[in-house]
Amino acid sequence: WTQDIATGCPRGDSRRAAIWAADGSSVTDLQTLLPANSGWLNLNAGDINNNGLIVGTGEWFGVTRGFVFDLSTGSITAIPLVPGATINDVWKVNDSGAVIGVLDDEIIGGGPFQQGGWGYIWDGFSSESELVPSASTGMALARGLNNSGMLVGDSWINSPTSKNEGDMTRWVRDASGDWIA
Repeated sequence: WTQDIATGCPRGDSRRAAIWAADGSSVTDLQTLLPANSGWLNLNAGDINNNGLIVGTGEWFGVTRGFVFDLSTGSITAIPLVPGATINDVWKVNDSGAVIGVLDDEIIGGGPFQQGGWGYIWDGFSSESELVPSASTGMALARGLNNSGMLVGDSWINSPTSKNEGDMTRWVRDASGDWIA
């Protein structure tokens, strides 16, 4: 993609995501490109892929949600939630449109989710996002993904006896579609 993204410029109590021309000659506020009455405010861009998909976080009808904005069509899509979640944050997008992000503290009631952020992935097409890895393995944050779908990040067991120290982790899908760390 021939344009870069500014990851949000504070402006009073709001944020602004900007698209810079590759030669630096112009800058466009992403908010001005949104469809009328889209419900989105305070966009903060996190990444852009080689196909012009911009991901980030904003307020959608007053709720913090991740988004994908398509520069070629001008459309914006709310990232589907993990079941039980009410808000999500988005960090990265690969060239196939897969997105990673985090569910923030206290999004999902009870269980391990109240102890810190939890990573998720959305494939760009499904009606729901999914946790990475499954909840039975402890806490996890995917911090990067490549165009082959490999995730990298850290994972840890959050318990009264652990020091909550993370280990660098790499996840790939096996033949059945399950994540393997």
